[in-house]
Amino acid sequence: DQPVRVHRLVSIDPRHDLMRRTEASLVGRRWETAAIDAALERAIGRRGGVVNVVGLPGIGKSRLARESAAVAAGRGVDVYWGFCESHARDIPFHAVTRLLRATRDVADLDSEAARVKVRLQHPDADSQDLLLLDDLLGIAEPNVA
Repeated sequence: DQPVRVHRLVSIDPRHDLMRRTEASLVGRRWETAAIDAALERAIGRRGGVVNVVGLPGIGKSRLARESAAVAAGRGVDVYWGFCESHARDIPFHAVTRLLRATRDVADLDSEAARVKVRLQHPDADSQDLLLLDDLLGIAEPNVA
């Protein structure tokens, strides 16, 4: 085990919002955008899939993802963001848990508030299914089996 360096968060830049940035037009990514547009068409046609954007730091992966998300949102597709943090790389399914929390609109809630909201979203759900969902969302009550 290696120690993890800790920093105190002093503030959050209110301009830090991936979906609302004002950016210049995307240039020189015709092949990439065509491939992502084709994947979007398949997904809209209920033939889903996964797009994996990889590359060296600074090459434009995040920009391509933002542009693709904006196109999808413009076509009426629900868009959810998830991020991987280096300090959480050893936590199983951490990135998936964050993404699932975003789909249930509980990403920014504490566990108790998130459980309440999930129960309001699924009033007829089986209690055991809700406990499993709590676990998947990372909002399970401590010491509840």
